[in-house]
Amino acid sequence: MHVMQRNKRPRGRPPTRTPEETRALVLESAAEVIADPAVSRSRIDAIASHAGISKRTLYELFGSKEELLAAFIRSRRDDLLHLTEAAPPADSGEVETILRRFLHAIARHVLSPVSVGTFRLVTATACTSPGLARSFQREGPGRSVEILSAWLGEQRDRGLLRLADPDTAAAMLLSMATAQPLRDAVLGLAPIPTPADAEAHADRALDLFLNGCRP
Repeated sequence: MHVMQRNKRPRGRPPTRTPEETRALVLESAAEVIADPAVSRSRIDAIASHAGISKRTLYELFGSKEELLAAFIRSRRDDLLHLTEAAPPADSGEVETILRRFLHAIARHVLSPVSVGTFRLVTATACTSPGLARSFQREGPGRSVEILSAWLGEQRDRGLLRLADPDTAAAMLLSMATAQPLRDAVLGLAPIPTPADAEAHADRALDLFLNGCRP
C-alpha cells in the first residue's frame, strides 16, 4: 500500500479551518503526492483528495496549477534563505565554510524525493503546460541562482573571491552540485541519492569550483 492510500485524509473541510490553514494543508499534501512515484496522472485531483477538499476549493485558494506549483516551490525554498544571511566572513576560509553549508542544503533539497518528483512533473508537462515550467524555473532554480549570485558578488566586492560574472558562476556551481544526479534520478538511471551522497557530490563540485584543475 503506497503513501496515497495510507495517508488519505477524510473528505470535507473542518468548519474551523482558516484559508491559511487549508493552504498549508494543500502544500503539505502536495509534497506527499509529488514524492509518490505511484501517482503519475491527475496530480491536482490527488492533491485535493489527499487534503480532504474539493478541486474547486483548491482552485479558489491557488487560482491555477501554475500558482499552486509556484507556492509549493516557494514553501520549500524559503528554508534555504537564512543560509546566505550569515555574518560576512572575515577571511576566505569562512567563505568556503558558508558556501559548503549552503551547497549541502541545496543538494539535499534538490536531490530529495519531493524535488525529483517535482522535476519529473514539470518535464513531463512542459510542452502542454509551459506555465508550470516557467513557475518552476522562476521560483526554484532561477531564485536559487539569484540568491547565490548576490552572495558571491558580495564576497567578490570584499576581495575574497575572484569572479568575472557572479550570475554565471552561481549557475555553473549549482549545476555542478546537482544536475547530473538529479537527471539520473529523474530518468530512473540511478536511485535518488541519500542526503550523505548529495552532500559528497556537492563537496566535489565546490572543490572544483574553488580550486579548478590545478595540479
